[in-house]
Amino acid sequence: MPHLPTYIYLVFGLTVVAAIWLFARAAHYNKWFLIGLGAWLVLRTVPGLFFANPAAAPSPPRFPFLLLVPIVAFHLLFNTARGKAFIDQLSLRALTIFHVVRIPVEIVLFRLFAHKAIPEMMTFGGRNFDIFSGLSAPIMYYVGFARGKVNKPLLLV
Repeated sequence: MPHLPTYIYLVFGLTVVAAIWLFARAAHYNKWFLIGLGAWLVLRTVPGLFFANPAAAPSPPRFPFLLLVPIVAFHLLFNTARGKAFIDQLSLRALTIFHVVRIPVEIVLFRLFAHKAIPEMMTFGGRNFDIFSGLSAPIMYYVGFARGKVNKPLLLV
């Protein structure tokens, strides 16, 4: 998208870096998590670049192919003993504050809409209200972890 201002790329890039850092922090900088995250990024980026050029991509299985990586990853995480153990050791505090990355993501989406690069429906102006999760994350972090005690029912709500 060559017609976009540089700041959109910059904000999105910094948001990705912040998301990786916050998620790595939630995983206690686990070496295997970082390797898996790097593999995930490659396995998600390469097909995206390939499918960005419709002439180079095969016609039928575009979308199903992109679902393969997350389906396998989620299967391994939720249906194996090591995956379940990994999920159980994630920091609930870090995962709660992680949601602040939704704020710059939504701002980038809105700017993309303003430059006619995406439809309005993908923004908070068009029924995508993820920004409220981002805005409420610091409040939920404070209320959910006040006085050093975790209020799990409140966090679930």
